[in-house]
Amino acid sequence: MLPIERRATIRRLLFERKTLKISELSALFGVSEMTIHRDVRALVDEGIAVKTYGGIALLEPHRKEAPPPSSPDDGPSRCVVCGKPVNPTLAYRLLLPDGRVDVACCAHCGLIHHRRLRSPGHAGAYALVRDVLTHTTVPAEEATYVLGGEAPAACCRPPVYAFSASGDAERFVRGFGGVALRWSEAADRLKAEMAVGGEASAKDLSCFPGTQSLK
Repeated sequence: MLPIERRATIRRLLFERKTLKISELSALFGVSEMTIHRDVRALVDEGIAVKTYGGIALLEPHRKEAPPPSSPDDGPSRCVVCGKPVNPTLAYRLLLPDGRVDVACCAHCGLIHHRRLRSPGHAGAYALVRDVLTHTTVPAEEATYVLGGEAPAACCRPPVYAFSASGDAERFVRGFGGVALRWSEAADRLKAEMAVGGEASAKDLSCFPGTQSLK
C-alpha cells in the first residue's frame, strides 16, 4: 500500500471510530509506529485530529461529518483461523471495534473469519486484503474473489484468490477455472463448500497447502 493510500485509510477509520491508537494502526498496516506518527501528523496539521496518549482523536467539530470515501505488513504472525504462519503478501487483515487486529493467512481463512464477525451477535470488522496480481491492498468487501480452479493454491484449500478488479478475476477464471464472486457470495459459498466435508468448527477446516477444483 502506498503512503497516500495508507493515510486515506487512516483518515476514513478516524471518521468512523473517532479515536485510533498508534500501535493498532502499526499492526494493521505492517509499518513502524514512527511511520504511523508521520501519517497522523498530517491530520493534526489539518486541524482534523488532536494527539492523545498513544494515539489521535477526531476533533469535536468534525465528529458529525460523514467519513471520506474509501481509497497491513507484520502484525500477528499466526493465522487466526488455521494457525499457520502468516505470509504478509497473502494476508487478510481485520481491524475489530475494540482495536484488536486479527490476521488470516490468506483470503480463504479471511473470508471464513470475516463472515463469522459479520454474523448476529458480533460487531463486525474493517478488513483489508491483497490483490493476488498487483499486490495492492484493497478493502476486502470491495474485492472480487475466485474460488477454486486448477491454479496452485496460494495457501489453503479450496484456494481463494482476491482481485481488486473484477475483469482480472474473470480472466483468471478463463485461464485457471474456478468461479468469480463478490464478497458476500464468496463467503457464503466457501462456508457451504467447507460444510460438505462435515467440518464442525474452525479447527476442523481444510486449511492446508494443496489444490482443489471447485465445480
